[in-house]
Amino acid sequence: MSLSLTLSLIMLCFAIIWFYQGRDLWRRWQRFRAWELEELSGMNNQNNSSPIITDKPVVISPEPKVLASTDHRHDHVGGIYRADGLPSFRYNTIPSGSILPNAGIAMANPPSDLRISIAEMDRLYPDLSYLFPVGWSISETGPKLTACAFVGDVNHVLVTGFTDSGKDSLVNSWLYALCYRYNPSQLQLAIIDGKNGLSLRGWYEKEHVWLFARQPHELESALLSVRQERQRREKILWDSRCEKWEEYEGEQIPLLIVYVSELLVLESILGKTGLGDWLNVELSACRAAGIRFIIGAQNVTRMDTRWRGQCGLLCAGYQQADSADEPNTGLTTQALRKLGTFGEKVVGVPPSELPIPPGGAGVFTLVQGRTVLTIRAPRIDRVQREWWLAHIPDRSEGQGLFPIANRSWEMLSFNQTTDNKQIVVSETEKIPVIALLKTVESPIQGYDPNELAELLANSKLKDLPDNPIFISACIAAYQIRKSYMGVAKDFWGTSSGSREAVIKQALGHNHPEVTRSELAPAA
Repeated sequence: MSLSLTLSLIMLCFAIIWFYQGRDLWRRWQRFRAWELEELSGMNNQNNSSPIITDKPVVISPEPKVLASTDHRHDHVGGIYRADGLPSFRYNTIPSGSILPNAGIAMANPPSDLRISIAEMDRLYPDLSYLFPVGWSISETGPKLTACAFVGDVNHVLVTGFTDSGKDSLVNSWLYALCYRYNPSQLQLAIIDGKNGLSLRGWYEKEHVWLFARQPHELESALLSVRQERQRREKILWDSRCEKWEEYEGEQIPLLIVYVSELLVLESILGKTGLGDWLNVELSACRAAGIRFIIGAQNVTRMDTRWRGQCGLLCAGYQQADSADEPNTGLTTQALRKLGTFGEKVVGVPPSELPIPPGGAGVFTLVQGRTVLTIRAPRIDRVQREWWLAHIPDRSEGQGLFPIANRSWEMLSFNQTTDNKQIVVSETEKIPVIALLKTVESPIQGYDPNELAELLANSKLKDLPDNPIFISACIAAYQIRKSYMGVAKDFWGTSSGSREAVIKQALGHNHPEVTRSELAPAA
């Protein structure tokens, strides 16, 4: 090889090396300039509600006062609902904070006033629609809020976590933020709570609420009502030649958010296969119809999770075992550790390694695609909950569900063909679903439906008659239903000879003080 050729090759090698190094330096310079401009912008706008990070804590009044108008004035622009003219909350500081140990970069004490999260969310993402604040972490520049949007970002959300991990508080904060930003003609809620609805009690009277189901005998009808509404919307979009809800510019169809508070109870009613089939169909089809799901569960490890791929955001709180990491996040423990680590910094932690509740309440690991981040959400105490609910409009007397008030509804059975599309009509009621729920007497169950659902899902029939939880539930339910068949339908959604037999055994053998006349089925 000649000397000139050798020198040429050496120079070529140096050129390649300098090319890649120079490109990396240029990218770093660009990131630095972007950060510098953001910091300068924040300093210049500090008198315009922009946050200032300080070491002085913010004192939150125990009874929040209105900081801004809650008049819901919104414009409908190009099929996307955008909040214009609605003043944001004002605040001067974000409390500086530290990282919570064993929780990645989650903020140990996020701002306890939800209004701060909403104001920061508006500042960071002014152009996104249907935003909701998720939680706080600590970045290189200080406290950082993570927020998501139901339009152009995530479609459905799965929220899981051990008891007292703060799931209901987290979701409530999302609903408060959404109902503050969007009026009832733009946003509606369907709340399906298998835990008797106690933690969501204040929502029942609100104008934003399209459907509220909390008793076992109401849940199946609620699921079918959601399916009917999806089919109604699909017909409107088809007739309007729209491929999806965001394109529709006719009479307003509000975004409908369906919150299923405890999935395990639904599984006890529909069965694993029935629930999995319903979720697969609805989560896939509802996106185009302007319907979004928030699904809550303690743990989906033993459930059919084929539908989990339809969820754009997975919020996973503490789990007791690493075997629960993958079912609740879609990633193995090893993958979560890898994706949640950048250099020597851990930003995301597997759910099984999070701080244990109640000390770790509000700590969730977020998974969106291949992004893993652990955050902590503010605790929304009772004072704040009551304040927010007081500023969300109530339904007027006699007002039905929006947007289908005074519309006849068909109460349907859950029978389906193998393609999961056909629904068989079993009964027709000439009143809206909300009115039906109001007319049904809702007795105190006398047992924990969530606890019973877990027992039924994990026990054999032959073991139930001697179980004290099952015995107590049978006694309470029989006093209401007066028949073994009625109790079986309350517990499993359907009745069978074997199920009625274990109920009879639990009542008769374990409680001989119950008289034969009391146990006799009602005529």
